[in-house]
Amino acid sequence: MMGRLSGLIFAGALGFMPLSADAITTFDISGTVVGGSQDGAVGTGTVTFDESLLTGVNGETANPAVDPNFALSFMLFGQLFSALDDINFDDFPLLTVDAMGTPTDIDFVVDEADAVNPTDIAQAGITAFDLFGLTSDPLTGGFTTNISVTEVSAVPIPATLPLLLGGLLIGGYVVRRQKVA
Repeated sequence: MMGRLSGLIFAGALGFMPLSADAITTFDISGTVVGGSQDGAVGTGTVTFDESLLTGVNGETANPAVDPNFALSFMLFGQLFSALDDINFDDFPLLTVDAMGTPTDIDFVVDEADAVNPTDIAQAGITAFDLFGLTSDPLTGGFTTNISVTEVSAVPIPATLPLLLGGLLIGGYVVRRQKVA
Protein backbone atom coordinates (compact mmCIF):
# COMPACT_ATOMS: atom_id res chain seq x y z
CA MET A 1 0.00 0.00 0.00
CA MET A 2 2.80 2.37 0.85
CA GLY A 3 4.42 1.86 -2.57
CA ARG A 4 1.14 2.64 -4.34
CA LEU A 5 0.59 5.80 -2.24
CA SER A 6 4.09 7.13 -2.90
CA GLY A 7 3.54 6.46 -6.63
CA LEU A 8 0.33 8.52 -6.52
CA ILE A 9 2.05 11.36 -4.69
CA PHE A 10 4.88 11.34 -7.24
CA ALA A 11 2.45 11.34 -10.20
CA GLY A 12 0.45 14.14 -8.58
CA ALA A 13 3.57 16.20 -8.15
CA LEU A 14 4.41 15.76 -11.83
CA GLY A 15 0.96 17.04 -12.76
CA PHE A 16 1.67 20.39 -11.13
CA MET A 17 5.15 20.91 -12.52
CA PRO A 18 5.31 23.57 -15.21
CA LEU A 19 6.51 22.31 -18.58
CA SER A 20 8.51 25.49 -19.07
CA ALA A 21 9.78 28.25 -16.81
CA ASP A 22 8.62 30.80 -19.40
CA ALA A 23 5.07 32.09 -19.35
CA ILE A 24 5.10 33.94 -22.66
CA THR A 25 2.00 36.09 -23.00
CA THR A 26 0.88 37.94 -26.11
CA PHE A 27 -2.03 40.33 -26.20
CA ASP A 28 -3.60 42.51 -28.87
CA ILE A 29 -3.70 46.28 -28.69
CA SER A 30 -5.59 48.78 -30.77
CA GLY A 31 -5.56 52.54 -30.56
CA THR A 32 -7.11 55.62 -32.03
CA VAL A 33 -5.32 58.88 -32.80
CA VAL A 34 -6.69 61.65 -30.61
CA GLY A 35 -6.64 65.12 -32.24
CA GLY A 36 -4.84 66.64 -35.21
CA SER A 37 -5.29 65.99 -38.90
CA GLN A 38 -5.20 62.22 -38.32
CA ASP A 39 -7.88 62.27 -35.60
CA GLY A 40 -9.69 58.93 -35.58
CA ALA A 41 -6.97 56.97 -37.44
CA VAL A 42 -6.67 53.47 -35.99
CA GLY A 43 -3.56 51.42 -35.26
CA THR A 44 -3.32 47.78 -34.19
CA GLY A 45 -0.61 45.49 -32.91
CA THR A 46 0.60 43.03 -30.29
CA VAL A 47 2.79 43.03 -27.20
CA THR A 48 4.58 39.89 -25.99
CA PHE A 49 6.30 39.48 -22.62
CA ASP A 50 7.34 36.76 -20.18
CA GLU A 51 5.02 36.74 -17.15
CA SER A 52 7.35 34.39 -15.25
CA LEU A 53 9.75 37.33 -14.80
CA LEU A 54 7.13 39.25 -12.81
CA THR A 55 7.04 38.98 -9.02
CA GLY A 56 3.39 39.91 -8.46
CA VAL A 57 3.97 43.45 -7.27
CA ASN A 58 1.50 46.05 -8.54
CA GLY A 59 3.10 48.49 -10.97
CA GLU A 60 5.85 46.18 -12.20
CA THR A 61 7.23 46.83 -15.65
CA ALA A 62 8.42 44.71 -18.53
CA ASN A 63 10.74 45.99 -21.25
CA PRO A 64 13.38 44.68 -23.65
CA ALA A 65 16.21 45.38 -21.18
CA VAL A 66 14.92 42.85 -18.62
CA ASP A 67 12.85 40.50 -20.78
CA PRO A 68 14.53 38.86 -23.79
CA ASN A 69 11.08 37.73 -25.00
CA PHE A 70 9.63 41.26 -24.97
CA ALA A 71 8.30 42.28 -28.37
CA LEU A 72 6.00 44.98 -29.63
CA SER A 73 4.71 45.46 -33.14
CA PHE A 74 2.23 48.17 -34.07
CA MET A 75 0.75 49.07 -37.45
CA LEU A 76 -0.12 52.77 -37.79
CA PHE A 77 -0.62 54.83 -40.96
CA GLY A 78 0.05 51.68 -42.99
CA GLN A 79 3.54 51.34 -41.50
CA LEU A 80 4.75 48.63 -39.11
CA PHE A 81 6.71 49.79 -36.06
CA SER A 82 8.51 47.57 -33.53
CA ALA A 83 10.04 47.88 -30.07
CA LEU A 84 13.34 48.71 -31.80
CA ASP A 85 11.80 52.00 -33.01
CA ASP A 86 11.22 53.42 -29.51
CA ILE A 87 13.37 56.49 -28.87
CA ASN A 88 14.75 54.92 -25.67
CA PHE A 89 15.15 51.31 -26.80
CA ASP A 90 16.02 49.00 -24.91
CA ASP A 91 14.76 50.52 -21.66
CA PHE A 92 11.53 51.25 -23.52
CA PRO A 93 8.89 50.50 -24.69
CA LEU A 94 7.68 50.00 -21.17
CA LEU A 95 4.71 47.83 -20.22
CA THR A 96 3.26 48.29 -16.73
CA VAL A 97 1.21 45.49 -15.15
CA ASP A 98 -0.85 45.09 -12.00
CA ALA A 99 -0.27 42.46 -9.29
CA MET A 100 -2.15 39.85 -11.37
CA GLY A 101 0.05 40.47 -14.44
CA THR A 102 -2.69 42.35 -16.31
CA PRO A 103 -1.30 45.19 -18.46
CA THR A 104 -2.34 48.63 -17.24
CA ASP A 105 -0.13 51.04 -19.21
CA ILE A 106 2.19 51.20 -22.18
CA ASP A 107 4.82 53.80 -23.03
CA PHE A 108 6.00 53.63 -26.64
CA VAL A 109 7.36 56.74 -28.41
CA VAL A 110 8.54 56.99 -32.02
CA ASP A 111 10.11 60.25 -33.21
CA GLU A 112 11.75 61.15 -36.54
CA ALA A 113 13.78 63.93 -34.94
CA ASP A 114 15.15 61.96 -31.99
CA ALA A 115 18.92 62.42 -31.70
CA VAL A 116 19.66 58.84 -30.58
CA ASN A 117 17.11 56.60 -32.30
CA PRO A 118 15.27 58.43 -35.10
CA THR A 119 12.67 56.45 -37.06
CA ASP A 120 11.13 57.60 -40.35
CA ILE A 121 7.36 57.93 -40.27
CA ALA A 122 5.91 57.59 -43.76
CA GLN A 123 2.72 59.56 -43.02
CA ALA A 124 3.18 63.11 -44.37
CA GLY A 125 3.19 65.77 -41.67
CA ILE A 126 3.55 63.34 -38.75
CA THR A 127 6.94 63.56 -37.02
CA ALA A 128 6.25 61.57 -33.85
CA PHE A 129 3.65 59.51 -32.02
CA ASP A 130 3.17 58.11 -28.54
CA LEU A 131 1.09 55.16 -27.30
CA PHE A 132 -0.04 55.74 -23.73
CA GLY A 133 -2.46 54.11 -21.32
CA LEU A 134 -4.15 50.71 -21.66
CA THR A 135 -7.76 49.78 -21.07
CA SER A 136 -9.07 46.22 -21.17
CA ASP A 137 -11.48 45.67 -24.07
CA PRO A 138 -14.00 42.98 -23.05
CA LEU A 139 -15.34 42.70 -26.61
CA THR A 140 -12.02 41.65 -28.14
CA GLY A 141 -10.18 40.35 -25.08
CA GLY A 142 -7.37 42.76 -25.98
CA PHE A 143 -6.54 46.27 -24.87
CA THR A 144 -7.11 49.75 -26.24
CA THR A 145 -4.63 52.61 -26.03
CA ASN A 146 -4.52 56.29 -26.87
CA ILE A 147 -2.26 57.66 -29.59
CA SER A 148 -1.00 61.22 -29.61
CA VAL A 149 0.78 62.56 -32.69
CA THR A 150 3.15 65.43 -33.33
CA GLU A 151 2.58 67.19 -36.62
CA VAL A 152 4.38 69.81 -38.65
CA SER A 153 2.71 72.10 -41.12
CA ALA A 154 4.40 72.22 -44.52
CA VAL A 155 2.59 75.42 -45.51
CA PRO A 156 1.76 78.50 -43.45
CA ILE A 157 -1.54 78.41 -41.65
CA PRO A 158 -3.98 80.64 -43.60
CA ALA A 159 -4.47 83.02 -40.66
CA THR A 160 -0.75 83.87 -40.68
CA LEU A 161 -0.66 84.90 -44.35
CA PRO A 162 -2.13 88.42 -43.83
CA LEU A 163 0.35 88.98 -41.00
CA LEU A 164 3.22 87.84 -43.24
CA LEU A 165 2.08 90.11 -46.11
CA GLY A 166 1.64 93.06 -43.74
CA GLY A 167 5.18 92.57 -42.42
CA LEU A 168 6.60 92.46 -45.95
CA LEU A 169 4.74 95.66 -46.92
CA ILE A 170 5.97 97.52 -43.86
CA GLY A 171 9.52 96.28 -44.46
CA GLY A 172 9.35 97.40 -48.10
CA TYR A 173 8.01 100.82 -47.09
CA VAL A 174 10.85 101.32 -44.56
CA VAL A 175 13.51 100.32 -47.12
CA ARG A 176 12.02 102.65 -49.75
CA ARG A 177 11.92 105.61 -47.33
CA GLN A 178 15.56 105.07 -46.43
CA LYS A 179 16.56 105.10 -50.14
CA VAL A 180 14.57 108.30 -50.84
CA ALA A 181 16.09 110.13 -47.89
